[in-house]
Amino acid sequence: MKKYAAIIFVAIIWLTQQNAKAQMYMGVYGMRTNSINTLASPNVGGGFGMNFLSKGDTLGYKNTWFPKVIQFGGNYYYSGLGQKTFYDVPLLAPQMGQSKVILSNAMFTINAMTRFSFPNHSVFTPYVDLFGGYRGMYSNLTVIPYLQYNTQTQSKQSLASVRGLNYGIGGGILTSLGKRVKLDIGVSYSESIQSGNMVDLNSAYADANGINLNLKNAPKGIMMVNVGLVFYLDGSSVTMSKGCDCNPTYYNPVYSPPVRNSNGNWGGGSYSPPSHSGGTRSSGNWGGGSSWGGGGNFGGSNGGGGHVGIHVGGGGGRAK
Repeated sequence: MKKYAAIIFVAIIWLTQQNAKAQMYMGVYGMRTNSINTLASPNVGGGFGMNFLSKGDTLGYKNTWFPKVIQFGGNYYYSGLGQKTFYDVPLLAPQMGQSKVILSNAMFTINAMTRFSFPNHSVFTPYVDLFGGYRGMYSNLTVIPYLQYNTQTQSKQSLASVRGLNYGIGGGILTSLGKRVKLDIGVSYSESIQSGNMVDLNSAYADANGINLNLKNAPKGIMMVNVGLVFYLDGSSVTMSKGCDCNPTYYNPVYSPPVRNSNGNWGGGSYSPPSHSGGTRSSGNWGGGSSWGGGGNFGGSNGGGGHVGIHVGGGGGRAK
């Protein structure tokens, strides 16, 4: 499913750039995630993400409380949701020795997003994001034998997963670090529609028989805090939706001098003032006018990797 998520993300970027006025803004950030609606495990982890946004169009609002710029784009992020490591776990026969076992939860998300920004006279630009897309969560078990050879190597097993739609809202502040770089500090909350199970890391433990663990309901609400950099990838300015005669081109008016007749009287002179058609500004250039003119269970052995016995139970108890 990650492959399809990547394809969707590339498609969002391509559609964003079909707008002739589009300018790529790329953000790269580190993040901290926390599940806020599950009690069995904190599901705290860290990860990374990126987003792409088109150049903003002004909305024309003069009120400070209304957004002045709107942008469209997409984002992708990956984050761990906690892990637990066990040492000296015995391998299942016919394999020999002991191993290190890592239980881990993680998630990835790809979204289409709309950003509303509030430019002002200060060095800080607040923004609000609305987004929706696809989220996947999964639990993995990794076995690393202490003694490794051709038929006894590191292996990874998927224990649980849940995938589906999610939506959310976020906000943050941008501040300039240079002509092409801004610092981005933000927070967001997303809610998933799907239901499923993940490994409860808090209740998992190891004994002579292997790893014992329980499954729990996967968290639906995720809070994220991110800090990163936004890069402006071309030199064009923000599109202005309203005309401004900031630098018009002038032409001389049409003027016919008066003529003196044989009686000594003047007459026949005329003056035609220039006319102007309002233009629009796009990417710093004027056009369109501005011109003047004219007026489950896991066990057994496998030659491809090291394995340990696992007992999976639902709820809080251990299941044989």
